[in-house]
Amino acid sequence: MTILQMEYFVEVAKQGSFSRAAEKLFVSQQGISKQIRAIESELGMSLIDRRNKRRVQLTKEGELLFCCWEKILKEYREALTEAGIQAGIIRKKIRIGIFEAGPVIDYVMPLINGYRFHHPDYDTECVFDSEEVIMQKLEEESIDIAFAFCEKYRNYSYHCIPIYYDRANIALSRQHPLASKECISLDDLLRENIYILAPSYSYDASFNIRHFLQQLGCSEERITEVKDVNNLEMALNMAQGITIAPRILLRNTNREILFFPFESIENSDAISLLAIWKKESCQKDTMDIIGQI
Repeated sequence: MTILQMEYFVEVAKQGSFSRAAEKLFVSQQGISKQIRAIESELGMSLIDRRNKRRVQLTKEGELLFCCWEKILKEYREALTEAGIQAGIIRKKIRIGIFEAGPVIDYVMPLINGYRFHHPDYDTECVFDSEEVIMQKLEEESIDIAFAFCEKYRNYSYHCIPIYYDRANIALSRQHPLASKECISLDDLLRENIYILAPSYSYDASFNIRHFLQQLGCSEERITEVKDVNNLEMALNMAQGITIAPRILLRNTNREILFFPFESIENSDAISLLAIWKKESCQKDTMDIIGQI
Protein backbone atom coordinates (compact mmCIF):
# COMPACT_ATOMS: atom_id res chain seq x y z
CA MET A 1 0.00 0.00 0.00
CA THR A 2 1.31 3.46 -0.88
CA ILE A 3 0.97 6.91 0.67
CA LEU A 4 -0.82 8.01 -2.50
CA GLN A 5 -3.46 5.30 -2.09
CA MET A 6 -4.00 6.33 1.52
CA GLU A 7 -4.43 9.97 0.41
CA TYR A 8 -7.01 8.94 -2.17
CA PHE A 9 -9.05 7.00 0.38
CA VAL A 10 -8.88 9.73 3.04
CA GLU A 11 -9.94 12.43 0.58
CA VAL A 12 -12.90 10.34 -0.67
CA ALA A 13 -14.00 9.80 2.93
CA LYS A 14 -13.66 13.52 3.75
CA GLN A 15 -15.51 14.67 0.63
CA GLY A 16 -18.15 11.94 0.78
CA SER A 17 -17.84 11.67 -2.99
CA PHE A 18 -15.48 10.14 -5.56
CA SER A 19 -16.08 13.01 -7.99
CA ARG A 20 -15.39 15.78 -5.44
CA ALA A 21 -12.27 13.95 -4.24
CA ALA A 22 -11.07 13.64 -7.85
CA GLU A 23 -11.61 17.38 -8.35
CA LYS A 24 -9.71 18.22 -5.18
CA LEU A 25 -6.78 15.95 -6.09
CA PHE A 26 -6.77 16.83 -9.82
CA VAL A 27 -7.06 13.19 -10.92
CA SER A 28 -9.73 11.15 -12.66
CA GLN A 29 -12.61 9.59 -10.74
CA GLN A 30 -11.82 6.24 -12.36
CA GLY A 31 -8.23 6.44 -11.15
CA ILE A 32 -9.29 7.03 -7.53
CA SER A 33 -11.86 4.23 -7.68
CA LYS A 34 -9.25 1.84 -9.09
CA GLN A 35 -6.74 2.64 -6.32
CA ILE A 36 -9.28 2.22 -3.52
CA ARG A 37 -10.34 -1.16 -4.93
CA ALA A 38 -6.65 -2.10 -4.96
CA ILE A 39 -6.42 -1.24 -1.24
CA GLU A 40 -9.50 -3.35 -0.49
CA SER A 41 -8.09 -6.24 -2.50
CA GLU A 42 -4.75 -6.04 -0.67
CA LEU A 43 -6.39 -5.88 2.77
CA GLY A 44 -9.09 -8.43 1.98
CA MET A 45 -11.91 -6.20 3.29
CA SER A 46 -14.40 -3.61 2.05
CA LEU A 47 -13.76 -0.04 3.18
CA ILE A 48 -16.73 1.54 1.37
CA ASP A 49 -20.36 0.41 1.47
CA ARG A 50 -21.29 0.73 -2.20
CA ARG A 51 -25.00 0.19 -1.63
CA ASN A 52 -25.36 3.93 -0.99
CA LYS A 53 -25.21 5.46 -4.48
CA ARG A 54 -25.78 9.08 -3.41
CA ARG A 55 -22.94 9.51 -0.90
CA VAL A 56 -19.85 7.54 0.06
CA GLN A 57 -20.56 5.54 3.19
CA LEU A 58 -17.63 3.90 4.98
CA THR A 59 -17.82 0.46 6.52
CA LYS A 60 -16.82 0.05 10.17
CA GLU A 61 -13.39 -1.06 8.98
CA GLY A 62 -13.22 1.95 6.68
CA GLU A 63 -14.10 4.34 9.54
CA LEU A 64 -11.34 2.90 11.68
CA LEU A 65 -8.73 3.17 8.94
CA PHE A 66 -9.88 6.67 7.95
CA CYS A 67 -9.30 8.01 11.48
CA CYS A 68 -5.89 6.33 11.65
CA TRP A 69 -4.69 7.22 8.15
CA GLU A 70 -5.80 10.84 8.41
CA LYS A 71 -3.50 11.27 11.43
CA ILE A 72 -0.66 9.39 9.72
CA LEU A 73 -0.89 11.57 6.60
CA LYS A 74 -0.96 14.75 8.68
CA GLU A 75 2.17 13.70 10.59
CA TYR A 76 3.80 12.59 7.35
CA ARG A 77 3.25 16.00 5.69
CA GLU A 78 4.39 17.89 8.78
CA ALA A 79 7.55 15.77 8.99
CA LEU A 80 8.32 16.35 5.31
CA THR A 81 7.84 20.10 5.73
CA GLU A 82 10.01 20.26 8.85
CA ALA A 83 12.73 18.19 7.18
CA GLY A 84 12.65 20.51 4.16
CA ILE A 85 12.96 23.55 6.42
CA GLN A 86 15.86 22.01 8.32
CA ALA A 87 17.60 21.17 5.04
CA GLY A 88 17.03 24.68 3.70
CA ILE A 89 15.10 23.32 0.72
CA ILE A 90 11.85 25.10 1.60
CA ARG A 91 11.02 28.22 3.58
CA LYS A 92 8.94 28.03 6.72
CA LYS A 93 5.43 29.38 6.16
CA ILE A 94 3.26 30.97 8.84
CA ARG A 95 -0.40 31.59 7.92
CA ILE A 96 -2.27 34.10 10.09
CA GLY A 97 -6.00 34.86 10.22
CA ILE A 98 -7.09 38.28 11.47
CA PHE A 99 -10.59 39.47 12.36
CA GLU A 100 -11.17 42.03 9.60
CA ALA A 101 -12.26 45.01 11.77
CA GLY A 102 -10.03 47.95 10.84
CA PRO A 103 -8.63 48.79 14.31
CA VAL A 104 -7.92 45.10 14.98
CA ILE A 105 -5.83 45.01 11.80
CA ASP A 106 -4.13 48.27 12.84
CA TYR A 107 -3.25 46.72 16.21
CA VAL A 108 -2.10 43.30 14.98
CA MET A 109 -0.16 44.23 11.84
CA PRO A 110 2.71 46.02 13.68
CA LEU A 111 3.17 42.82 15.71
CA ILE A 112 3.30 40.75 12.54
CA ASN A 113 5.66 43.21 10.83
CA GLY A 114 7.97 42.98 13.85
CA TYR A 115 7.88 39.19 13.54
CA ARG A 116 8.68 39.43 9.82
CA PHE A 117 11.63 41.72 10.55
CA HIS A 118 13.09 39.23 13.04
CA HIS A 119 12.37 36.21 10.78
CA PRO A 120 13.25 37.32 7.23
CA ASP A 121 13.71 33.69 6.16
CA TYR A 122 10.02 32.87 6.85
CA ASP A 123 7.05 33.36 4.53
CA THR A 124 4.22 35.04 6.42
CA GLU A 125 0.71 35.16 4.94
CA CYS A 126 -2.30 37.05 6.36
CA VAL A 127 -6.00 36.35 5.81
CA PHE A 128 -8.67 38.89 6.84
CA ASP A 129 -12.23 37.70 7.42
CA SER A 130 -15.05 37.26 9.94
CA GLU A 131 -14.42 35.33 13.14
CA GLU A 132 -16.54 32.42 11.91
CA VAL A 133 -14.51 32.01 8.72
CA ILE A 134 -11.17 32.50 10.48
CA MET A 135 -11.95 29.91 13.14
CA GLN A 136 -13.13 27.44 10.49
CA LYS A 137 -9.81 27.89 8.68
CA LEU A 138 -7.96 27.35 11.97
CA GLU A 139 -9.92 24.13 12.56
CA GLU A 140 -9.09 22.94 9.03
CA GLU A 141 -5.45 24.00 9.62
CA SER A 142 -5.38 26.18 6.50
CA ILE A 143 -4.13 28.89 8.89
CA ASP A 144 -1.82 28.45 11.87
CA ILE A 145 -2.68 31.38 14.16
CA ALA A 146 -5.81 33.52 14.56
CA PHE A 147 -6.37 36.95 16.09
CA ALA A 148 -10.03 37.39 17.06
CA PHE A 149 -12.40 37.94 20.00
CA CYS A 150 -13.47 34.26 20.19
CA GLU A 151 -13.62 33.48 23.92
CA LYS A 152 -15.90 30.54 23.13
CA TYR A 153 -12.88 28.71 21.71
CA ARG A 154 -11.21 28.52 25.12
CA ASN A 155 -11.35 24.71 25.22
CA TYR A 156 -8.98 21.77 25.11
CA SER A 157 -8.72 21.82 21.30
CA TYR A 158 -7.28 25.35 21.15
CA HIS A 159 -4.67 27.40 22.92
CA CYS A 160 -5.18 31.13 23.38
CA ILE A 161 -3.87 34.17 25.19
CA PRO A 162 -5.40 37.68 25.55
CA ILE A 163 -3.34 40.38 23.87
CA TYR A 164 -5.76 43.30 24.22
CA TYR A 165 -8.48 43.96 26.78
CA ASP A 166 -11.10 46.68 26.69
CA ARG A 167 -14.39 47.68 28.25
CA ALA A 168 -17.21 48.53 25.91
CA ASN A 169 -18.26 52.14 25.38
CA ILE A 170 -21.41 53.75 24.09
CA ALA A 171 -20.51 54.79 20.54
CA LEU A 172 -22.48 57.23 18.39
CA SER A 173 -22.10 59.82 15.65
CA ARG A 174 -21.27 63.48 16.35
CA GLN A 175 -24.54 64.19 14.52
CA HIS A 176 -26.61 62.16 16.96
CA PRO A 177 -28.86 64.15 19.38
CA LEU A 178 -27.12 62.54 22.38
CA ALA A 179 -23.70 63.79 21.21
CA SER A 180 -24.18 67.11 23.02
CA LYS A 181 -24.47 65.41 26.43
CA GLU A 182 -21.57 65.14 28.86
CA CYS A 183 -22.63 61.63 29.82
CA ILE A 184 -25.32 59.19 28.72
CA SER A 185 -27.67 57.71 31.29
CA LEU A 186 -29.30 54.29 31.34
CA ASP A 187 -32.63 55.92 30.43
CA ASP A 188 -30.99 57.57 27.41
CA LEU A 189 -29.55 54.23 26.34
CA LEU A 190 -32.79 52.27 26.66
CA ARG A 191 -34.67 54.74 24.45
CA GLU A 192 -32.26 54.35 21.53
CA ASN A 193 -32.03 51.93 18.63
CA ILE A 194 -28.95 49.82 19.38
CA TYR A 195 -26.92 48.10 16.67
CA ILE A 196 -24.84 45.00 17.37
CA LEU A 197 -22.80 42.66 15.17
CA ALA A 198 -24.30 39.36 14.00
CA PRO A 199 -22.92 36.26 15.79
CA SER A 200 -21.61 34.83 12.51
CA TYR A 201 -19.35 37.87 12.15
CA SER A 202 -18.19 38.17 15.75
CA TYR A 203 -19.63 35.72 18.24
CA ASP A 204 -18.15 37.36 21.32
CA ALA A 205 -19.01 40.92 20.34
CA SER A 206 -22.59 39.82 19.66
CA PHE A 207 -23.11 37.53 22.66
CA ASN A 208 -21.40 39.75 25.25
CA ILE A 209 -23.18 42.94 24.23
CA ARG A 210 -26.60 41.30 23.82
CA HIS A 211 -26.24 39.69 27.27
CA PHE A 212 -25.16 43.02 28.73
CA LEU A 213 -28.17 44.84 27.23
CA GLN A 214 -30.54 42.17 28.50
CA GLN A 215 -29.14 42.66 32.01
CA LEU A 216 -29.85 46.38 31.68
CA GLY A 217 -33.45 45.64 30.74
CA CYS A 218 -33.16 46.66 27.10
CA SER A 219 -36.11 45.60 24.94
CA GLU A 220 -35.29 43.10 22.18
CA GLU A 221 -37.15 45.35 19.75
CA ARG A 222 -34.50 48.03 20.30
CA ILE A 223 -31.67 45.72 19.18
CA THR A 224 -30.75 45.36 15.49
CA GLU A 225 -28.09 42.97 14.18
CA VAL A 226 -25.86 44.08 11.32
CA LYS A 227 -23.78 41.72 9.22
CA ASP A 228 -20.34 43.31 9.64
CA VAL A 229 -18.32 46.23 11.01
CA ASN A 230 -18.71 48.27 7.82
CA ASN A 231 -22.50 48.20 8.14
CA LEU A 232 -22.23 49.03 11.85
CA GLU A 233 -20.04 52.06 11.16
CA MET A 234 -22.36 53.22 8.38
CA ALA A 235 -25.41 53.05 10.66
CA LEU A 236 -23.55 55.05 13.33
CA ASN A 237 -22.22 57.65 10.89
CA MET A 238 -25.75 58.26 9.58
CA ALA A 239 -26.92 58.84 13.19
CA GLN A 240 -29.49 56.03 12.86
CA GLY A 241 -28.73 54.67 16.32
CA ILE A 242 -25.93 53.81 18.75
CA THR A 243 -23.88 50.78 19.66
CA ILE A 244 -22.05 49.33 22.65
CA ALA A 245 -18.52 48.39 21.57
CA PRO A 246 -14.86 48.48 22.57
CA ARG A 247 -12.82 51.15 20.78
CA ILE A 248 -10.72 48.52 18.99
CA LEU A 249 -13.79 47.33 17.10
CA LEU A 250 -14.54 50.59 15.26
CA ARG A 251 -12.35 52.56 12.90
CA ASN A 252 -13.17 56.17 13.82
CA THR A 253 -12.74 57.80 10.41
CA ASN A 254 -12.33 61.60 10.68
CA ARG A 255 -13.21 61.23 14.39
CA GLU A 256 -16.89 61.09 13.45
CA ILE A 257 -17.71 58.61 16.22
CA LEU A 258 -17.80 59.66 19.88
CA PHE A 259 -17.25 57.23 22.73
CA PHE A 260 -18.91 57.53 26.14
CA PRO A 261 -17.80 55.35 29.06
CA PHE A 262 -20.54 53.36 30.73
CA GLU A 263 -20.56 51.63 34.10
CA SER A 264 -21.55 48.06 33.31
CA ILE A 265 -22.84 45.13 35.30
CA GLU A 266 -20.15 42.71 36.55
CA ASN A 267 -17.84 43.43 33.61
CA SER A 268 -20.29 41.71 31.25
CA ASP A 269 -19.43 44.10 28.43
CA ALA A 270 -15.68 43.45 28.65
CA ILE A 271 -14.01 41.89 25.64
CA SER A 272 -10.55 40.46 24.90
CA LEU A 273 -8.70 40.22 21.60
CA LEU A 274 -7.06 36.80 21.61
CA ALA A 275 -4.16 35.12 19.88
CA ILE A 276 -5.46 31.61 19.17
CA TRP A 277 -3.62 28.54 17.86
CA LYS A 278 -4.41 24.84 17.61
CA LYS A 279 -1.13 23.03 16.98
CA GLU A 280 1.47 22.86 19.75
CA SER A 281 4.13 23.59 17.14
CA CYS A 282 2.63 27.08 16.61
CA GLN A 283 3.07 28.21 20.22
CA LYS A 284 6.61 29.56 19.82
CA ASP A 285 5.72 31.54 16.70
CA THR A 286 2.63 32.97 18.43
CA MET A 287 4.72 34.08 21.40
CA ASP A 288 7.29 35.59 19.03
CA ILE A 289 4.58 37.55 17.23
CA ILE A 290 2.91 39.03 20.29
CA GLY A 291 6.30 39.80 21.79
CA GLN A 292 7.20 42.14 18.92
CA ILE A 293 5.58 45.53 19.66
